Amino acid sequence: GTIGVLAECYGIWERRSPLTPKHVAGLVQGGHRVLVQPSPRRVFRDAEFAAAGAEVTADLSDCDAVLGVKQPAVSSVLPKTTYAFFSHTIKAQAENMPLLDALAAQECTLVDYECIVGPSGERLVAFGEYAGLAGAIGALSALGQRLLVEHGVSSPLLGIAPARYYGTLVDALKAVARAGEALRRNPCRDPVDGKPFVVSFVGDGRVSVGAQQVFDALGGGARLVDDVGALAARFERGFADDAPSFLGVVVRRGDRVAPRDGSRFDAADYLARPERYAVSYADDWHAKTSLLVNCAYWDERYPRALPHDRLPEFARLRGVADLGCDVGGSVECLERTTTPDLPCYSYDAAKRAVASPDTASGGDFFVLGVDILPAELPREASQHFGDALIGLVPALAAEPPSIRAWPAPLAAATILEKGALTKPYAYVDELR
Repeated sequence: GTIGVLAECYGIWERRSPLTPKHVAGLVQGGHRVLVQPSPRRVFRDAEFAAAGAEVTADLSDCDAVLGVKQPAVSSVLPKTTYAFFSHTIKAQAENMPLLDALAAQECTLVDYECIVGPSGERLVAFGEYAGLAGAIGALSALGQRLLVEHGVSSPLLGIAPARYYGTLVDALKAVARAGEALRRNPCRDPVDGKPFVVSFVGDGRVSVGAQQVFDALGGGARLVDDVGALAARFERGFADDAPSFLGVVVRRGDRVAPRDGSRFDAADYLARPERYAVSYADDWHAKTSLLVNCAYWDERYPRALPHDRLPEFARLRGVADLGCDVGGSVECLERTTTPDLPCYSYDAAKRAVASPDTASGGDFFVLGVDILPAELPREASQHFGDALIGLVPALAAEPPSIRAWPAPLAAATILEKGALTKPYAYVDELR
């Protein structure tokens, strides 16, 4: 079959590709024809794709399957073509319904990467780890800026730039490690209470794993405690002068919600009947948190991790990095998404309003809400994503297309088949 690679049109900072030149070379060697739309913004140059055997052309009309990262332009949809990208349509998101309608009108088949999952529900084709990596790097950078502007504290965190400033992930983590070594030699404390900063990672999936890698790169300047109970014990004991500058803790489901009837938390019951649960902060981890890094999946069925009415309890909060990036969702003060060039705004908790629209300083704390975080590490993120996707590409491009012949994870991620919503996603019409 013939495979197309879209030139991303979502925004100026989107530099990823669903496939790298290395992946394209493998497809061409396997007998596939690959057409790549030219893009001066993509992290891989057009010449690299050409050298791998692709045809660089704006015209993808010969393609059996067209792959992108983000959504294509509505006007570019080709008839009777299989598309795969992050469609953001499965919650009937209003802003993407015109694209879904265009795909349906053109009798297209649509596969959403977000829905390609394994037998345990784990996502098989995802950028999650890189959202965690880029988000945590950006959060440490913003914290350094806030400490300087709001408190006059010059910390080693000022040596950490947002991830997009580095040529590679290795370079970014080296900068974090240098800051960590400086913190080990000269510990930095919260300027108000003199205690270590606490980074709370909400969630324990891939995004959280990526964010924790950044924390680990701080080395001797930081220490991850076992759980929220261990964090509480550390605060009760007090801190010696040589205590690390940062303590980290992973906040799991049972640490942030509890049954409304006072019974014990049960993970399976929570997933099945989330309406029975309310937000609850075990061992008061929230009151110790300096930087909240939200990595957990959320939809409207679940309690929020940081609702408006609980903000006053986050007494030490300096910043929030919402890597899930659901506007008005788990982090209710995420009022809008942000961009890599202006990643933060500051927030006034009492007024429940943005204090400063494009800076980490001002207000009570900063909010980072970049919705394309992996695009800040485009080369490694694309390689990682393509490695997961490449095994499914030949099936997508098979002619004639038949989802019944596809691997089960791919078939289950098919939103439209030849212009019609498939049975698992028929509810989208009802939600509109």
